[in-house]
Amino acid sequence: MIDIVFPHKNEKRFVETALKLGFDKIAFVYNDIKDVKGIQSKDIDIFYGILSNNSNKINKVKNKVDFIISDSNNKQLFRKIDLIFNLENQTNRDFMHQRNSGLNHVLAKELKQRTGLLGLSFNLILNSKNKIAIIGRIAQNIRLCQKYKVGMIIGSFAQNPEEMRGPEDLIAFFNLLGLNNGKKAITNLHRKIKQNHFKNSDKYVTEGVYIE
Repeated sequence: MIDIVFPHKNEKRFVETALKLGFDKIAFVYNDIKDVKGIQSKDIDIFYGILSNNSNKINKVKNKVDFIISDSNNKQLFRKIDLIFNLENQTNRDFMHQRNSGLNHVLAKELKQRTGLLGLSFNLILNSKNKIAIIGRIAQNIRLCQKYKVGMIIGSFAQNPEEMRGPEDLIAFFNLLGLNNGKKAITNLHRKIKQNHFKNSDKYVTEGVYIE
């Protein structure tokens, strides 16, 4: 079980809260590689990600962190990132006959092809002034991703420890929105991180080719 959070010099409190809630892993996301603390704990596995929508910046830091996250639906970034999130917050108005959820079938297919993941943020709902609209957009994106077999990640995406929620609560909540397998979605980020570690190892040659 892994949660994604955005610390601001409060990493220790995040770790304490994650342990109390039942997580055995936590992923810290920063805007700048200089902010990565390199904190270690004997009680929980800690991973590090960078939030960026800048292709050049991603190229510079990609091999220095465990994963790359973006809040842009620019498909040119899809081959360089591991995870996109908060797409449901990129617009204030829905279309007449459907939600303007920041994702469509074209982007979903592209994300699938690039093996990217869609992040579903509880924090986005928690702090939204229009919770009903955001919930509707998230539910629509869940349907799209399940239709086109795009992997999803659920998490708190908390800005402070008080916004975190336990793994079972997150699974139950997003299952209510139509997610078929919340238990898999809450572990998908760790799977992606392990894939990234393997690709950065000496055993990896190219896609489908590796040294025993």
